[in-house]
Amino acid sequence: MLGVPVIGWIISFLSAAVLAGFQYYQWIKDGGGVKSPWLWAMLFRFFAWMSLLLLLFNPWWIRVKQWVQDPVILVYTDASMSVSRADQQQWSQALKKIRETKGVKVEAYNAADAVVLGGQLQGLDTFHTNMSAVLQHASGIASTTAVAGVVWMTDGINNSGRNPQFEPIIGGVPLLVVGSGNPSPQIDASVEAIQSNEEAFLGNSFAVEISVKSQRMKGQPLRIQLKAGNEVLSQIWTPSNDQDWRRFSFNVQPKSKGVMPLDVVVLGAQGDQNGANNRQTKFVKVVDERKKVALLYGSPHPDVSAIKTALELGGQYLVTVASKSQFSGEADVFVLHGWRMQSRAELQQVNDWVAAGKAIWLFTTESQNLPGLTKIVGLGGEMSSPRNWQEVQAHWNENELNWGVDEKESVRWKGFPPVYAPVSKMAVPPGGETVLYQRWSGVNTQLPLMVYWKKESAALAMFYGEGIWRWRIHEKAQNSDAMAFDAWVRRTVGQLATASAQKKSVEIVLTGNQFDVRDRVIARVVCRDRGGMMDDRIERKLTLLNAKGGARPMNLVKSMQGWEANITGLTPGNYQLRAETSAGNAFDEKQISVVDQPAEILNTQANHTLLKQLAAQTDGGFIPLKQVDSLSQLIAQKIVAKPILKAQSQNLHWWDLWGWMLTIAVCLGAEWWIRRYLGKY
Repeated sequence: MLGVPVIGWIISFLSAAVLAGFQYYQWIKDGGGVKSPWLWAMLFRFFAWMSLLLLLFNPWWIRVKQWVQDPVILVYTDASMSVSRADQQQWSQALKKIRETKGVKVEAYNAADAVVLGGQLQGLDTFHTNMSAVLQHASGIASTTAVAGVVWMTDGINNSGRNPQFEPIIGGVPLLVVGSGNPSPQIDASVEAIQSNEEAFLGNSFAVEISVKSQRMKGQPLRIQLKAGNEVLSQIWTPSNDQDWRRFSFNVQPKSKGVMPLDVVVLGAQGDQNGANNRQTKFVKVVDERKKVALLYGSPHPDVSAIKTALELGGQYLVTVASKSQFSGEADVFVLHGWRMQSRAELQQVNDWVAAGKAIWLFTTESQNLPGLTKIVGLGGEMSSPRNWQEVQAHWNENELNWGVDEKESVRWKGFPPVYAPVSKMAVPPGGETVLYQRWSGVNTQLPLMVYWKKESAALAMFYGEGIWRWRIHEKAQNSDAMAFDAWVRRTVGQLATASAQKKSVEIVLTGNQFDVRDRVIARVVCRDRGGMMDDRIERKLTLLNAKGGARPMNLVKSMQGWEANITGLTPGNYQLRAETSAGNAFDEKQISVVDQPAEILNTQANHTLLKQLAAQTDGGFIPLKQVDSLSQLIAQKIVAKPILKAQSQNLHWWDLWGWMLTIAVCLGAEWWIRRYLGKY
């Protein structure tokens, strides 16, 4: 009661009675009557004492406020550019009917890359859609307000933020989705991705893999053209289905050092309804050297031969194969197979390579000293050395960030024979990423088969097992080539070689290398001291150069994220960013491409399948916009609009309880007046 326990009320009552009785003891002893004014004086004194004693038990009192609240319906309107004006006008008429729903309070919002109050667009980037922002906004309101349901008009096109399917479900709140746009496949050919090395070597050819998707272009010849520097390459493709996809491979041989743009365009797409996604650009840095790879084995093994063959076929690496006891040279990447790590010399050698920021690819072997190795490279999991081994198959991690596998490679990976792996619960090192998982008897597990991680400036990978030579032989026998296996080996080594580079004393950090003219391009310039630690005290400058060589200095502002520049006002074209210290003794360069291709129009096909999944997860409902007249019926069916009794507790200090303090003053004042009236004050 008011934050005071029951025992406090009892003690206050008894103590106040004793104190009041003690003060009026003589009157009670003289046999004071019930009708005597002194009885009222004693009662006023009793209530005054009791009120004061209650305050001593708890100076913070709890006041509970109760009221009845009408449930809230949250209404979100997709205000992005992918929603047509006709759809928006039709929805605005439906919104008026929703506002007429009785017994509920309707709150309307507009959404694109963020959420704002309905009736305004200020602060929204309508060229991007972040569907997860809507779910997060609704969850935030539902945590403090009685939300009866959520109504959302959108086309399901999401191009920024998190995947909405991974957002937590709003408990007990049905989601009613009205799907706008056209979910039918469009006539469209698009460049989905360009995959290649970030760094190439002068005179050596490297592969550029281009993923192209077509819709409703069956039988129509398309020309996939790649312009690499001054060289123009092309291939003809005739889609065989209405929904078709293919990866094209081009071999490019750089003729000069520097930054080489890779421009890809799909030509000949008659009737294409979305030409914005027909082109894409990527930059490759061409250097005049090849990475040195040392393939060092503890004992002869067919895995070593398979790795060597895969690396040499690409022509990008100088491979040295030797016994661990016979190698004393230098390399950019070390592949260690069959090392038991039992001797102090082996552990010290690995420790020296890690300290020097080298790239190391390790293979687990029988009786390997994992406890000793863990202290050096930072492995996780069981500390005991592997004793028991079993056959496992590889399961590719589809969420792996560094590269993906196309449909053709994925089929080959699923058919690879088993390898031998230790029976132990290996963990992913801190900050690491799983490339391959283990599959046991056809069942996918979450046990890693291969992981990748960084320790300081060194890049490391661990394959928990051996026997990958079976993969290459199987793929070669089945397909007359080992494309998937060779690509995996070369990409792993290339990724390690790139990631293990020593930290530059000055470096430009970007979120990508291609931006839309409407995007906010944030370039951070990071400076490091001799120990590789970031140093914000070093003065630095940033310059933007266009294709004609014109230079524009950029204003660097120091913020919580370091020194950064907001680059705006760029027209379509290629640009170079050059950062250097004020002393001019260190610099870094990055290439960016600016295109007139807003993310919102790269894919204009409505995704009603996603919307149905979101609605089903919350026991809600989905209707297309053309059936919006049935929305009122759906609301009545799915949303229970019942008033809710709300209660709110408030802590008050004793000096804020003016009513209680006034009661004490009145009681003491009344007693004083009676005593004065009777002549005994």
